[in-house]
Amino acid sequence: MEQLEGDVVRKRKKYPKLCEIPFNSINKYQISIHLMPDDKCLLVMKGAPEKVLDHCGSILRDGEVMSMTPLHLKPVKKIHHHFGE
Repeated sequence: MEQLEGDVVRKRKKYPKLCEIPFNSINKYQISIHLMPDDKCLLVMKGAPEKVLDHCGSILRDGEVMSMTPLHLKPVKKIHHHFGE
């Protein structure tokens, strides 16, 4: 990971983790909240696509935040289905 992301230790110090919901097989996702340099918080979620998408209400497209609609979800679900076969 360090080859891709640079100095991991330095980044962890720069963006300290405030709290975490660890991954488990029931939730099928993991969440961590990090403090950003501007004193704002960044929530990071990773896990099974269907579980993560259940928690999404907006998307970032061309630098603009917009509400997620079924039209936005259609290609994502198609790709997820393709790789899930």
